[in-house]
This record gives sequence, structure tokens and C-alpha cells, in this order.
Amino acid sequence: MRQLLLFAAMLLAAGAGSAEAVSPVLEAPGLRERQAPRSEAAADTFWFGGTHWNAATSRWEASQNGVWTFDSGVDNNWEGWTVRDLTLLPPPTLPPGNPDNSDFRWTQSALYALYGTPGTNLFPGTTPPDTGAIWCSKYEVEADELCYLDGQGNGNNWEHEARKTFAYGGTGDVRLTYKYFNNTEKNYDFTHLYLEFDGVREATPQATHTGLLGSPAGKRLRTLTVSSASIPAGTSAITAVFHFSADSGWSDEDGHSNTTYGPFCCYSFNYEDLGTPVNNDEDSFEAGPEGWTFVQTPAVGAFVDLTPLSELPPPAVSCPSLQGNVLTFFDKTAGPDDPLHPPKQGAMAMSPRIYLAPTGLDGRLDRKLMFGDVYQDLPLRNGVIYQYWYREYPHVCPTTGALIEAVVRELGDMFWPDIPQCINGWISEEDAEYGPLPIEYFQIGIEALELCSTMTQCTSPGGNTTPWFDNLRVAVVRSTVGVDPAPDAAALPDLTARPNPFRPSVRIEYTVPAAGPVALRIYDVSGALVRTLVDRTMEAGRFGQSWDGLDESGRAMGSGVYWARCSASGREVTRRLVLLR
Repeated sequence: MRQLLLFAAMLLAAGAGSAEAVSPVLEAPGLRERQAPRSEAAADTFWFGGTHWNAATSRWEASQNGVWTFDSGVDNNWEGWTVRDLTLLPPPTLPPGNPDNSDFRWTQSALYALYGTPGTNLFPGTTPPDTGAIWCSKYEVEADELCYLDGQGNGNNWEHEARKTFAYGGTGDVRLTYKYFNNTEKNYDFTHLYLEFDGVREATPQATHTGLLGSPAGKRLRTLTVSSASIPAGTSAITAVFHFSADSGWSDEDGHSNTTYGPFCCYSFNYEDLGTPVNNDEDSFEAGPEGWTFVQTPAVGAFVDLTPLSELPPPAVSCPSLQGNVLTFFDKTAGPDDPLHPPKQGAMAMSPRIYLAPTGLDGRLDRKLMFGDVYQDLPLRNGVIYQYWYREYPHVCPTTGALIEAVVRELGDMFWPDIPQCINGWISEEDAEYGPLPIEYFQIGIEALELCSTMTQCTSPGGNTTPWFDNLRVAVVRSTVGVDPAPDAAALPDLTARPNPFRPSVRIEYTVPAAGPVALRIYDVSGALVRTLVDRTMEAGRFGQSWDGLDESGRAMGSGVYWARCSASGREVTRRLVLLR
């Protein structure tokens, strides 16, 4: 998920700017205190929530004009919602005989020619020649079977290791030399080189590789010297571990951060025990993995449940709209010293299918809006975040032609302050993205993530029992023209950006629900303020502002991920931007 850096952005200062008006766009009605959908909603806005059993299809489906309260008794109060453990990855299927079920594996030129990306070469000419390697990736045919949007490469939520143990004589330094390339999403996907001393892993890796930094033709050589003073006394064995980890988005799987050859490859690895040279080991990987083993880290578990409010600690701020059961994502079995959100938790709760045929729509929608009640106490130090997704059907797999159900994109990027907060009403919105086919049905998902492994600001991992969700429903809008807002709508600033990704400029449009102070700012991935586009008092309406990819000093920013954050009417919303140079 990029979303974790939103925490840091909230702490930064602001400057000044201007805005230009565009035609007004009014929003769909809000939801407060478990109220029913408002009857005065425009005819082209359709509401879904609550669940019924469809005997013809033998499944739970979303109902019109209802609310998912998780208290109805339907489907044991789950109301058709299901749980996905995002850390439960499919094992590799090729080549036959990979016993470790890991996508970190040994490959060589013949295997790669058979299963790899057609027309590419993982082993371009070098002296001496490289014809074997340990490599972290799906082969092209595997990725096609899984319908990766960019073929060969890595998927989301990956945790894979390659490891080998070497003898250590007890004295002298250790020198490690390896030839590699790295091609990963910068600051979100990593290959770490750890050492383990008699099975105990060091806290800080010897090397960290991240970013789109290379290809087989541009191999790098890395040499590391480990001082004997840093090796625990009495150590007799040192294990080298390449650990690849990917976050929950922007990978070859979803086509947003593409790698032609996969994320990481090591073509040789030399271990030198400078105190006891007889222990030296040179692995060229030409004929096989040479004692390296490959591990797919076991699934973490989802830990999604319905929890009565009576079993939860009182919220730090009043949240009376929460009643009965709420949807939670914490580990109820955790002991007093265990984290409530386990390390690297990736979990999603998915709504039942929301069919569009009963509305008379052809499936080509303008917007999807999600409403509900949320209580969150998510300080930066805990590293626990959430976001919304939707899946739509049918979707044509570009490689097999099959109709599949696929995660399309995030349903809005979430931002929240480092204080307890109760949100009632409109919680997320996304413009529809039309595929090759009309949408028959879609599903809403809520994803919870523990991301301390990628957050330097995370000092107290594991968090608390939040976030909690209740009273969820969805609006689909055939046309945004003439949709009257309810007087008590819980308004958000609303934020869209087109084109995105962009080159050289992007148009950012936002709604000001009520007259008052408005700020629109751009942040980089570290949370540093890049540019203030707007900072003034404005009337209610719909406005637009362009960003040309320059910072406050007029310097061109490099390619990468940035964040646009709009603050208005006491609320905030953030949208991810991707700049391509």
C-alpha cells in the first residue's frame, strides 16, 4: 500500500496558493445514526446494503435500500460478507519439482528460455558468463495463469526468502560479495540481506535494495565486510538470507509498477571467512542452487471478526452511531504482551456481490460512493492503516481471455489524523473506470494492514483494537448531475486527479462542502511538503487546480509517487498522484 506515508504528511506546515472555479458537482446523500436511505435521492443514484439469499444462484447478494449493520442475524450476522487473508499466496507451479513452494528459486538459461518472458534474456553476456542465478519472480506462464496484468514479476503481499548457512571459524572478519540486479517499487518493496548467527537473525540488515535500479544487462557488484567484533562470541555458523517483501499494491500483479525481469536476481554469491579460509564458499549457480534453500513465509492470518461493542474498550471520543456488532481486524487471541495486529497482517473483508441489473443500469457507472460509521485510533507509531477497494465483474484476463473477478483499484486513499476519530457518513468515493465490458456486479472491500516493516516512524507496532466499522452501504451514481445532497450529509472535500499517472501536469478537482478555510497541498513519499497550491478561505462549490510537477522553488520533481491532500470544512481527503518524466 503508499498510504502509510499519509500519517507523516499531517504533521507538516503549509503555504499559500490560488484556485480556479469549475462547474459545480453535487454529491449523493449521507448516512447518520443508522438512518434509512433518503427517499429524495435522485433517480440516477441507487443504494445497496443489507443482504438476501438468492436461491437461483445459491449465494448471498446485496439488497437495495438497506444497510449492513452486522446485527440482523442474517448469515450469522455476517450478512454475506467474507474474509480474505491477503498473505495467503498461491504456490509456484513451474518448473515441476520446486519443493519449497517459494517464488524465490533457482533458475538458469534453459529454464528461463522455456518459462520466462518471451524475447527477454535474464543472462546477457558477461565475462565470465552467467547462466544461472537465484531469482525472485513468477515465470511468464505462471503469471499468465494468475492473470497478472504485466506478466512475469512479483505480486502483492509477497514474503519470500533464499538462505544458506556457512561455517565460521570463530575469529576474523567475514566478507560477502554478490552480483545482482534489483527492480522494485521504491520504498515499498524491498530485498534485504540479513545474517543469522547460529540461527539468530540480526536486527538490522546488512544491505537493503529498493527502487527501479537495474536489469540483467546492468548487474551490480556488492561487497560487504562484517567485522569480527559484530559477530557474537562463540558463533560457529552464519546464515545469509535474502528476504524479499512486497506491500499490498503496485506490482506486476496489478500492473501499476512493472518489472520486465522480476524484482531481484543474484547471479553469484561469495562467502569468505577471513580468519579461517577453509570455510570459504563460492556459489556461481551455474549448475544448481548450491545449497541455497527457498522459503515462502507462512501466511499471517486475517483476524477479521464481528465483535460486540460490549467486548471492546470504550472509544476515546464519542461514537454513538456504532451499535451492536462492529467489523474488526485485530487478533482476539493475543496475549497481554502480543500485538493486536500481528506483524505484516494483510486482511480484507469483502461485501456480497452488488448486482446492477435490478437497477436497470447497463453497468457503466459514473461513481461509486461508500458510506458508514468508522471509529479509528491509529497513531503513526503503531503502523496500522486501512483502505477501501472494489472488485468488478466481468473483467477479461488479458492473457487467457477468461472472465475473472479482479481487484481494479483502491476506492479512495485514506488519510486520518494521529488522534482518535469517529467518522459518520461518506467515507470513500471513486470515479468508475470503464473496462471492455459493462459491469455486471461489483464488491466493496475493506483492507487492514500492519506496515511497521516499512515505516521508520513506527516505534510501537501492533496497535489497538481499532479500526471498527458499522452501518455500511454503497451508492452507485449513473450521472452526477442533479443529485441533491441531504441537509445532514457528512460532507468530505472530495478529490479527483486526471490524468493519473501524468506527464507533465495533472488537473486536481475538489469539492468545498461549505464556505471556510481550504488548503490543497502536495507531499512526496517521505511526507515532506512539496508545494502548496491553495491556502485561503473559499465559498462552497467545485474547484480545480493544476500542478505542473514543480516544487515551491520551481524545481522539477522526479518521477514517482506524490500525494495531493485537500482540507476543507474540517475534513481531509488525500489522493495518490504518479508523476512520469
